[in-house]
Amino acid sequence: MHLTRPLNHAGRVLSQGSPVAGARVELTAEFPHDYPFQFATSDANGRFHFSGLRNGYGLKVSAFHEGMIASEEVTLKERNGAETVLELRPAPHFEGIVRDEARQPIPGARVSVVPERLDIDYPVTTTNLDGRFRLGPFGPDMNQVTVSAPGHLDEFVTLSSPEATSPATITLFRAVSITGVAVDAHGAPAPNVTLRLERQCNPAVPHHNHVTTTDDAGRFELKACRAGNWGLQADDPRFLPDVASVHAPSGDLRISLKQGPTLPGIVLDEHGVPVPDADVILARREAKDTLRQNTSSDAQGHFQLGAVPPGHYTVWAQKEVLGVIRRTVAQDIELREGPPPQVELRFPEGVTVSGIVVTTSGRPLEGATIATSRQSPTDATEPPTVSFRCGGPFGVRTGADGRFVLRHLSSGPHTISAWKDGYTFVPAQSTGGTEYESSALLVKPGEAPLRIVMQRDSQIRGRLLGPGGSPFSNFVLNNREFYVDPQDGAFKWSTLKSGVQTLRFDAPGVASRTLTVDVPFEGDVELGDIHMSPGPSILSSVLDATLHEPVESANLSP
Repeated sequence: MHLTRPLNHAGRVLSQGSPVAGARVELTAEFPHDYPFQFATSDANGRFHFSGLRNGYGLKVSAFHEGMIASEEVTLKERNGAETVLELRPAPHFEGIVRDEARQPIPGARVSVVPERLDIDYPVTTTNLDGRFRLGPFGPDMNQVTVSAPGHLDEFVTLSSPEATSPATITLFRAVSITGVAVDAHGAPAPNVTLRLERQCNPAVPHHNHVTTTDDAGRFELKACRAGNWGLQADDPRFLPDVASVHAPSGDLRISLKQGPTLPGIVLDEHGVPVPDADVILARREAKDTLRQNTSSDAQGHFQLGAVPPGHYTVWAQKEVLGVIRRTVAQDIELREGPPPQVELRFPEGVTVSGIVVTTSGRPLEGATIATSRQSPTDATEPPTVSFRCGGPFGVRTGADGRFVLRHLSSGPHTISAWKDGYTFVPAQSTGGTEYESSALLVKPGEAPLRIVMQRDSQIRGRLLGPGGSPFSNFVLNNREFYVDPQDGAFKWSTLKSGVQTLRFDAPGVASRTLTVDVPFEGDVELGDIHMSPGPSILSSVLDATLHEPVESANLSP
């Protein structure tokens, strides 16, 4: 196993250029399941520091202080001394009016941000007598708003940007209520059960989620969009997902929820040690690719799949470990009414694959990430890989000698992927496997050691400026759309191609411009400032070969 060096990240919180002390600074990720949330507090000089980090996807640093916010996306790199500067600005608010179908204002309607975490307080407000509201302040990741009022269907609003949104008019439609109490098989109240109505609304009424949660006494109120018969289903691992027939409107219903067999078990590694946080999957024996239920093992490796209808099933577990998705042997079980069986899922030791990552000149490359992906099962008894986490495995990283080790692979073929910032994996030049779809290497564990070749990307950098000297915030370069910092306008284009290349720039309100550049192999080209001329704007997804524009030559050295 190769241990990677923990990463650090530091920065400053400013307000109009002056340091801000006591600001709350948060480090979050686009995929929070794979990257833990962290926070810090700025010191007297406005500085903050995070340590013991690892690289991740979609990382963002945000600062909050007295109604002011700032947020920046960051990339963590080894030996990177750059810091993030967070310039606070007033936090945005969302405002508007809530009214009914008759265009009359609804006073006292509740307007709230949909909570994503438990450690912060989310904004909430109510409408005044005129139905108006002002909700905020908003954090950088707050974009879902719920609007509710007694006797009306809830409305969900998605905001692209609260600070850029003009006052909104939100219409609430009249609801038809269904009230009652939910009980278990013994007649005891069933608290904290999610209940859902199954039926489509009228086309004139927008889509609504007819969902509620029972209180501590099992009581519930569901708001239907129209009168008539509905299906009511419990969405809870303690109870079977049977659908009961109910009528709207109705009150004082008593809904009896059915409990099915539960499946307890434990997940162990090849040495018999409990495995925490493994994904446990249950599927119908005849349809393994369609999971019936899933859960995760706890800190002691235990799991329990609840309320499973009687039948024939297959159960297995999987867990990603340093770029390898390990899977246990699948077990076929039959669930009946009565005491459930105890299941033991054990990971096999698997096969070890080693290799080295080098540059095109043969130099070992440190810090490259290697990950595997299992191809379709070759054995009917082998369970499939079921995707749970966005972003995929993080992988194992190469050491200073460029070497890596992947452990616990199954005996079947795997694809090997490699990536490193500023480099591109070249399977055609790599050995130990065969090229797979031009972006990976197909290998069979137990064959020759792998030699992964990565080519350094050539970087073409510059700034695209309008006739007045202002940078463009978005433009098209060779049919690829670029969005850059509107204050700076700097862009960077990576390419593996060397030699003479043609670059065509298209931007709003100006004439197209075409340059030729001589790109050295694994070298960079600095274009500097590129000035566009006034003229008709031609933005198309396909280059028009009939334009025959004159081509300028950019004789620039790397």
